[in-house]
Formats: sequence, C-alpha cells, structure tokens
Amino acid sequence: MNIRSDLGESKQQDSNVNQEETEEAKEQRKKEEIAGRNPEEKWKKLDRGSYNVKTDIVGFKEESRKIIDWLTDGRRADCNVMVLVGMAGQGKTTLAKKIFDNKEVIKKFNCSAWINVSDFNDPKEFFRFMLKQLINEEKELISTPFDYSDMDLVSLKNEVIKYLHKRYILFFDDVWSINFWKEIEQTVSSNNEDGCRIIITTRNKEVAYTCYTWDKSRTTDVEVQPLSDEESLKLFCQIANDDKTHYPEQYAEISSEIVEIFEGLPFGIAAIGKLLSGPRINPYEWKSELQKANITKIMCLGYDNLPDHLKPCLLYFGIYPQGYSVKIKRLIRQWIAEGFVRYEMGRRAEEVAEGFVRYEMGRCAEEVAEDYLTSLINRNLVLVSSFTVDDKPKSCRIHCLIHDMILRQFEDLYFCRCINENNRADVSGVTRRLSIATNSTEALTGFFDDLLVDIESLYIRSLLFFTKEQLPEDFARQIPSKYKQLKVLDFENSQLLYNLDQCLGGLIHLKYLSFRNTKIESLPKSIGKLQNLETLDVRQTDVNEMPKEVAKLRKLRHFLGLVQMKVGMGGMRSLQTLRSVELDDNVGLIEKELEKLWQIKDLGLKNYYVTENDAKAICSAINKMRHLEKLHITAKENEMIDLKHMKKPSVLKKLCLQGMLHKLPEWVPNHVRFVKLVLSGSKLTNESDTLGPLKNLPSLLALSIIDDAYVGNSLDFNDGDFECLKELELGSLHSLSSITVDSNALPLLKKLHLRDIPQLKSVPFSIQHLKNLEHLNYRNMSAEFHQILMPIITKHLPHVRINGVLGSSMKD
Repeated sequence: MNIRSDLGESKQQDSNVNQEETEEAKEQRKKEEIAGRNPEEKWKKLDRGSYNVKTDIVGFKEESRKIIDWLTDGRRADCNVMVLVGMAGQGKTTLAKKIFDNKEVIKKFNCSAWINVSDFNDPKEFFRFMLKQLINEEKELISTPFDYSDMDLVSLKNEVIKYLHKRYILFFDDVWSINFWKEIEQTVSSNNEDGCRIIITTRNKEVAYTCYTWDKSRTTDVEVQPLSDEESLKLFCQIANDDKTHYPEQYAEISSEIVEIFEGLPFGIAAIGKLLSGPRINPYEWKSELQKANITKIMCLGYDNLPDHLKPCLLYFGIYPQGYSVKIKRLIRQWIAEGFVRYEMGRRAEEVAEGFVRYEMGRCAEEVAEDYLTSLINRNLVLVSSFTVDDKPKSCRIHCLIHDMILRQFEDLYFCRCINENNRADVSGVTRRLSIATNSTEALTGFFDDLLVDIESLYIRSLLFFTKEQLPEDFARQIPSKYKQLKVLDFENSQLLYNLDQCLGGLIHLKYLSFRNTKIESLPKSIGKLQNLETLDVRQTDVNEMPKEVAKLRKLRHFLGLVQMKVGMGGMRSLQTLRSVELDDNVGLIEKELEKLWQIKDLGLKNYYVTENDAKAICSAINKMRHLEKLHITAKENEMIDLKHMKKPSVLKKLCLQGMLHKLPEWVPNHVRFVKLVLSGSKLTNESDTLGPLKNLPSLLALSIIDDAYVGNSLDFNDGDFECLKELELGSLHSLSSITVDSNALPLLKKLHLRDIPQLKSVPFSIQHLKNLEHLNYRNMSAEFHQILMPIITKHLPHVRINGVLGSSMKD
C-alpha cells in the first residue's frame, strides 16, 4: 500500500536485492521501481520541485510573512505543526523550499530534514530515508557505517526518535493521506519542547484537520493563494523573456491570454514560460504550444487518488462549460439523480478512510452529497465561487486545467460528450451524457438532426443545454421519444419557446427536470407518469397553472416554481422544497393538504390573503413542519401577514416576510437559530418594534429592511447591537432621514447595502468604526450623501470596495 494511502502497512521486500549494493544505490533503485510502477511519477516530481529560483521572487509575500512569524514566535515553545494547503501547482512546495533553503532560518534549529512523502510506497523506506537525512545532518563520523537496512519498522521509528531529542525542523512535502499524521505523530512529536517545528504541504485540507485533532492549539494551516494577475504576468515574462518583466508590445495581449488560462497557478505559468522561452516565435504560435505542454497531466494525480465514490462527482463538472459556476443545490440534485450519492433509506454515507464508506442514520441524500462536495473542496479540486451569509458554499467551479483533464477522461470513459460550435467532432457512437453549449444555434445548423440519428440514444442518461438561443423545435419535441433512458434533462436558461410533447411521460427513469428561465407556458398531463422524478424546476417560466397530475409524483423532493395546491398533494411525503404555493380562493384545500407535509424544509407561500380563521389553520399546518429551515411568505398588495398563531419553529434559519405586519411575531426575539431575516413592505412605524426585537439575536448574520418595511424617520444602531451581523441591507425606505451607528455597534459587519433612501442626506455617524467593512454598495442615493461619503471612506476605510451602481445583492 502506498504511503499516501496508509503508512501502517509495508510491502514485501525484494528478495533478490544485491547485498553489496550501497544504501544510495538501493535508494535510487527503489525510486526507479516506484516510478516504473507509476508512469505519473515524473509529473509528481515536477509538481513538488520548485519551478525555478526566479519564481521565488514573485508572490507568496503574505504566506512567507505568516510562516516566518510562526517560526520565530517565542511563545510557541513546544512542538508546532504548520500545514500549507493548496491545489496542484499552487506553489506549496516552492514556498516550503524557500524556507528550507533560507540558511538564516534553518540555522536556528539543531537539525532539519526534507522528505518527499509521495516518493515512498513502503513506510520502512520512508523512515529509513528520514533517519539517513538526520544522520547526515549531524555529519557524524562513524568509523563503521551504521547499518539500518535490516531494521524493522519499530526499530527505525525508535532510532528516529533518538535523533529528534533536540530542536528540529521537519518538512513533509506532498502529503496525500489523511492518515499520514496519525502514523508519524508519536515518532516526530516526541520532543514537545525546544520550539520544534514541522511543516507539511498537501492538496487536501483534511490532512490539516487530522493535525487539529492531535492538538488544535499547536496546529496552524495556511492556504496558499494564487498569484495576482500582475504577479502572474511578471513571473511569465521573467521565465519566457530572459528575466525581463515585460514583453514587447506585440506579445502583450497573447501573454495576458496565456497567463489568464492558469488563473494564478505558479507551476503552470512557469512551465509554459519555460516551454516558450528561447528563440522568439510568432506570438500566435504560442497557443498551439500549449497543447504540447500537457500540463493538465499533473492534475490527473488528484483524480487518480480520489476514492471511487468521488470520481464521478468530480467528472460531472466537465459537463458544464469551462469557467462555469454552478449553484450548489443544482449540482447535488443532479448528482443524486445520477445515482452518484451512496445512501440507503435516509442513511448517511461518510468517508472514514480513503476508499471506505460507512453509513449512519438520520441524514438525507442532499446532506450526504454536501459531504462529498466538501471533500472535493478540501482536496482543492473544486473552487468555491460564492458563499452564503453563513459561510457555506453557494456556487462552485473547477480550474480550467482540471476541466481540461476531465475532458480527456471523458474520451476514455464514455462519460460525456461535450458539443459546441468549436467542437463538432464525430457525434456518433456511445456516450452516457450529452452537454450542448453554444452561443449560436445557427452555428450548429444540421447538427441537431445528426444528433438524433447518430448518437446511440439507448445509452444517454443525461442531456444538458447551455445556450440562450432558441432550440430547434423538431429536436426538442423528439427528445422524450428518442432518449427514453434519461435521468437528467436540464433546459435551464435555454430559449425553449414551446411546450414539450405529451410523450414527456415516457421518460419513466427521469429524476431531474428543469425548465428554469425558459418560456414554456404549460406542463403536459403526462408529467404525472414520471414516477421517479425528484426535482421539478419551473421558476422564471410562463407556467402559471399546474396539471392536477403533479400530485402523483410521490418521489418528488424539490418542487420549484409557482404551485397551485391540488387534491392529493399532501401525499407527496418526499417533498423537502415547495416554492411557491399560491394561496387562492380554495384555502380550505390548501390547509388540508399542507398540514400533511410535515417533512418540508423550505416553504414559500404567495398571495397571502386570508381570514383570521384561515390564518390560524395555515399557522397550524406550519407548526407541524418540524424540519422547516426556510420560510418565505408574500402577501397580496396592502394585505396583512398574520402569524400570531404560529409557534416558534425550532430549526428555522431564514425568514422572509413580504407584506404588512402589525408587529414582528412574538417568538422572533427569542429565536436563537436565525441566520437571515428579510422584512419587506412591513410598514412598521416604531423603531423599537423593528430593531428592538432583533438586536440581540445571537446567530443573525444578514438583515434586510426594504420596501418601506420601516416608515420611521431614524434608525439607531447602539453599542452592543447586532454583534454577529455580517450583512445589512437598507433599501427603498422613503421616510428614513437619519441613521446613526455607535462606535461599538455592528462590530463584524462586512457588507452594507444602501439604495433608494432619498431623504438620507448624511453618512451614518461613526461609519468609520466599521473596521471589518469590506463592501459598500449604494444606488440612487442623494448627491449630498455621495459627497460626504467619499472623504470618510478614503481616510478611514481605504480597503473598502465601493460600488455606486449596483443595488442589492442579498438574494437567495
């Protein structure tokens, strides 16, 4: 077993080893054997090695400062561990090597060692190499060579411990296994004094987590950041242009394009710089040279070392166009529909060791899928594009080099065929999935006809479109009859201007169906035949009437879009998301069916206009929803939202109320789980009824008061108010003329959105005390406001990003 998988198991020694071989010869032969078994070994060496001494002067300033401060911190007298985390090619090894080669730093320690962990398959070889480094470090003169070739693993570890009873610094490069620290911890941390230091480089954040479980107070992790655009271009020019920092004008544009491809990855930039250095060639020939570089091979290592259940999850990102940020909820629902998520009857699958899965009760498929995604993020294979206010991933993408690697995997695995106007390669043959991305369907004239004829439709499981152009009507109408094995059918954002044929019901295997942001006007009655459907998304469409047959979709988990409650919908016991239920004249039916859906987690009610008795019945139904986490209620214009009969929902995190309120529900001030609250059109007149009940909520991170939710003249944020709030939105408050912020209010606020407050002529008092403020967005504010604001920001908060055009961004 490879040391990156488990240090605890040794491979059998080669019985034919020449006894006269020197230790150096044995070591070299062993490495050659490892490289022979693994053809990717040369790529690992490229990844680990520092790219060139030139790169050491570009970037890493903040990371270097953190490491030096950590190394020289006199308060850390015991053994401490630092883990450098970053994706392949991020510069982790170069950064660590920069420290290792710094004689002024290393001389403060009595001994040091550098071990490339992924060089070793055998733990005995690993500790033997480490012991040799420590012996050589001491430069001991041994009259008889010390023979450790025949030591067993325990003896080797004990011998290493002897050499570590002094102030040491150890570098463990390219660690993959989450078990690595557990296997070496007792050996390398035996000396808990003298200010010893251990630095680990890894692509996997979970390696850092295992160190935290050892001793959180003695573990530090540093995420190595990509180079900035300026640093990337500087590095590229230094390597490709003979140590000059800029290229001639005719090369400037193409240089920037090449640098952009690597998104700040030093390894890729340095490698392509080396390839393009030397005799000057036509700049436009450089692009063809990128194909020869084959740098994406290094990315294959991350994929090859994934547990089997995560590999298809990573490959699925290749279905989306390069650079595409996909919403997390959309992604994991498609994973589940594809069958990638291992769960049984609500049981949780959890990776406890590489390649092994265990099951636990009480977790749904979506939660298991989130665990999978977290693991890919921790391994630096997936990048988070945006976060929710409670710091959970909201959208994500992959690096373009990983995307290229995945497309190569597609060719071998028949996983997917990606078609666009630049790639109309042979569409015949076998593939499991089709992804069609185009900016012009005219560019694919005739292609759709070929697609219907040539692709082996029997094998197609997923069909996704990424185009804002109108799809050919003949093609779209034939999809249900042609691709009968589909599990995922996604038209999101496509111009589907017509309705699918009644034979939609023939897609009996379909689990995910999205018409979001298309122009379809109705759904066929045959939709009731989709007995395996789990997600139905008709948001931002012209569908305003649902066929009664939707009540037959007993496995539906997420129903997204305007919904009229139908007889029998209370039997849809798998539903977790129900947006948005239209409260029409048949309130009695809605109450009857809604109260049966106790398992709902995310509920939206629209056109709220009911009598007091009806309001009581609806609140009674909501009270039965023990798992409700999000509630969104929209009233008809000038109608009151009556929630006085609603009990405190035990797990509710997000509440949005759009409509008039007498006052906030009584349970709001005591609800400790609130993360986000949106008040819109509430017409609250008393400040004590607006901010008063909210200011001490311990978990509230985002607050929106918009569209005359408050019609008073002033809002005062006093010392100690909203201690956890990170995001505040005040918008369309037409009576508000004064906002004051005391020096100790809103201490954690990062984002402030102000829009359409015409009476506000002055900047909130003490805004300069918002030291954590990062973004200030304002729109349609008075000229006086702008004139006063800018000098304050420039003087006291120069780091704040100001956007005077964009409006609110606090949307789900």
